[in-house]
Amino acid sequence: MRLEGRSLAVRSIVLASLVTAIPGCNDAVAPDPATDLVWTPVPSGIATGLSDIRGTDASNIWAVGNSAILHYDGTSWSVAATGYGQDLTAIWPITASEVWAVGSAGAIRHYDGSAWASVTSRTTSTLADVWGPAASDVWAVGGQPAAGTGEILHYDGKSWTSIDPGSGFITGVWGSSPSDVWFVGLRRKAFAATRTETLFHFNGVNFTAVAIGPYDLYGVWGTSPSDVWAVGTDGDIGQAVIFHFDGITWFQTSIADNQGLYSVWGTSPSDVWIAGNTPDLLRHFDGNKWSSVTHPSPIRAGWSSSPTDIWTVGESLVHVTQ
Repeated sequence: MRLEGRSLAVRSIVLASLVTAIPGCNDAVAPDPATDLVWTPVPSGIATGLSDIRGTDASNIWAVGNSAILHYDGTSWSVAATGYGQDLTAIWPITASEVWAVGSAGAIRHYDGSAWASVTSRTTSTLADVWGPAASDVWAVGGQPAAGTGEILHYDGKSWTSIDPGSGFITGVWGSSPSDVWFVGLRRKAFAATRTETLFHFNGVNFTAVAIGPYDLYGVWGTSPSDVWAVGTDGDIGQAVIFHFDGITWFQTSIADNQGLYSVWGTSPSDVWIAGNTPDLLRHFDGNKWSSVTHPSPIRAGWSSSPTDIWTVGESLVHVTQ
């Protein structure tokens, strides 16, 4: 698959700002059990905070922060690798023996089931996220923060190829399949008046830029082609924004928070979490409504193996079970 030089065809999406536009978001009745969860800080084994956490199941979870890579085997956390000299920002385990991590200055690390190794990326961009459905189909995203430009990298099992999306910094990537991949990012600062798209889709052949408005997006996640969430902030006023895709249309909703959202994850359409970088900005969607959840520390990212087995990272590594 050759992806270099793909042009971005812009298409507009009709947005609805009503919460009722999202299935199930009516005035609901039952309280959300997530509001009663007990969050417990867990020693991580390193002195600094963590930036990302993801797993394949409850006994195979990975986390990264600064130059360290941590692993959880279902019982305890251990430092799997460290001392790379570059900050690591995101990690994606495809299987127990196929894991990718990315970070600053084009850093890409790969785990083959026995050891971690550095991989040549042919870029100096800061890489903010990584995702892939298979060992021969992996995406890494980021760009040049100072210049306000984005870059997308694709791995075909042999080498990484760079793609210029003509956008601002790309912050997140998630897909349901090789032909259904979503990218989110920030507005391109140098061309803010003419290039404001921050949401892109790849259908296996072409990229499409989706016009949703002047929003900076930081996280994207979903459960299927017809259930995708993107979160971020209204760059002009700092209001938290949430978008949901039902397979046809992107709908916009909001919560009453004058802070940005930086992460979204979950396990099903009725178990979705969103978080900002403050302890009081953690919300849970139960399929009907958003509920505010108390958390002990600022969150950068989260991952769940089930609705009652949840991990978050940021200033602290925090776990909840029920």
